[in-house]
Amino acid sequence: GEARVLLSVHHVLVDGWSNTAIHIEAEKLLGVYSAASALANSSVLTFPQGAVSAPPPPFADFIRWLRSRKPSASLAFWKEHLAVMPPVPSGLAFLGEAATSGRQSSWTPSVARFAEMSSAVPAAGLTKAAKLMGVTLGSLCASALSLVLMEYTMDGCVTIGCTVSGRPPSMAAVDEIVGPFINTIPLAFQAPDAGTSLVRWMRAQQARFADALEHSHLPLPEISKRASCRELFRVLYVF
Repeated sequence: GEARVLLSVHHVLVDGWSNTAIHIEAEKLLGVYSAASALANSSVLTFPQGAVSAPPPPFADFIRWLRSRKPSASLAFWKEHLAVMPPVPSGLAFLGEAATSGRQSSWTPSVARFAEMSSAVPAAGLTKAAKLMGVTLGSLCASALSLVLMEYTMDGCVTIGCTVSGRPPSMAAVDEIVGPFINTIPLAFQAPDAGTSLVRWMRAQQARFADALEHSHLPLPEISKRASCRELFRVLYVF
């Protein structure tokens, strides 16, 4: 007869990235079960290809990797990264503060700042535009969001909370581990100089984002202790 298997996982135990590894292991298990069920009609137990293979690395490998790291290096990185933050983080709350601070509450975007991007995106699409600029799509969208917030808030620096996988790129086979790696990190963006092209600025943000990912395993409460303001961000970006 027909059998159905329901997989239920809690986000406190695993993140969305882990679903692929879980599904692969579940398919292996079902393959072994099917092979065993067919044994009644055959004297030889034949497993499907890939059913018998090494399991994914345990989460304990990540714990050992964390213990091998020097927390001081990551703490120093975030202290330097957040040093450019304004005293009050930018975000949606500025709309209510505009009347008392003398700022305009309406958005009056700088057409020149977005001219290069707007001319490339409609023709090529976001994915192709990111490729032409030499950045990832996620980095392009985050950088574009920061430019919009800079126009809204009239601040030369904004900080955005970015939800990331939390899987350090330098750790071997980290993509295969099942566990709760997901984290949110604060990314600080500074407005491009007048003489800096948008493409060059985008690539610089991409490099900063890559550096931040190497330290994205540090819990957000620990990162916040290195900031000069009490709130790291008011806008959350999930790609």
